[in-house]
Amino acid sequence: MFHLTLIEDTIQIHPSDLDKEFHKAVNEAINRKYSNRVIDNVGLCISVYDIKSIIDPFIHPSEGCTYLLKLVIFRMIIFRPFTGEIIRGVLNSSSEQGITISVGFFQDIFIPHSLLQKDSHFDSHNQRWIWNYDGDELAMDKGDIIRCRVASETFVDVHPKEFQKNPEEDTKKVSPYTITCTIAEDGLGCVQWWEQGDEMEEDDDEGEGEDGDENEEGNEE
Repeated sequence: MFHLTLIEDTIQIHPSDLDKEFHKAVNEAINRKYSNRVIDNVGLCISVYDIKSIIDPFIHPSEGCTYLLKLVIFRMIIFRPFTGEIIRGVLNSSSEQGITISVGFFQDIFIPHSLLQKDSHFDSHNQRWIWNYDGDELAMDKGDIIRCRVASETFVDVHPKEFQKNPEEDTKKVSPYTITCTIAEDGLGCVQWWEQGDEMEEDDDEGEGEDGDENEEGNEE
């Protein structure tokens, strides 16, 4: 889910930060520039892990108020689950198209209706999906903990385009990084479904054990 990526970049440090410990100031400057930023085909930047080297710091002639670090090489913690990985999150919203999941710092996890459990239907009145399992209706409500498997990922270039065909056309907000997941497997979906099933099996096993003990006592008599 998390990995380290080596990045090289020019970093600017404002004069107001020069009274801080040097590496701390550099670390904060990198985090301001990269934290919560999506790098195409890399993932979501979380935080600086460490700074490997700082090369040729200087003050640019045209920007005397800014201290420039010509080249900083550092490692960044990246969020990018691999395909097939199991992740847990909170159900954020439901619609006829599917459900969205949040892991707190990242909300663009989508499970389309085609990747929900078989025999699921959308309850438009309560805005939730319901799985019909052996005659029981198991609902997924907002706030439920969901266990899902990563099916695919999508990176989108959201930088402003030089030319726009129809500037007056309303443009839908597009996420630069989206994860598509599935819960169409045993053990996936609402966590409490499977926990309740495990508890019922344990109760049945305990009951069978007690019956067996009683039968043994009867035979001894």
